[in-house]
Amino acid sequence: MTASTTTGPTTGQRVVVITGAASGVGHATAEMFRDAGDLVFGLDLHPTVPDGVTYVECNVGDRAPAEIAAAIRYLSSSDARMVTGTILAVDGCMS
Repeated sequence: MTASTTTGPTTGQRVVVITGAASGVGHATAEMFRDAGDLVFGLDLHPTVPDGVTYVECNVGDRAPAEIAAAIRYLSSSDARMVTGTILAVDGCMS
């Protein structure tokens, strides 16, 4: 996994992670959050994420669903502040 360099979020700015951000719905979603002023990370195999979105080369298709769910749980925990500088709000269907 590789990522381009970015600065941390500003006060009140959300950190958003979008999978499939290089095309289609993921691309449009990344643009929407970017336009709202959020710090957006676009995960994809292709670097064609929208301007102003930090590209992270990632293939979520080669990971087991349990690994992805564990990563999302971690990112939404208070421990993630060590990585992101903020607590991420994660919206999804996880039990």
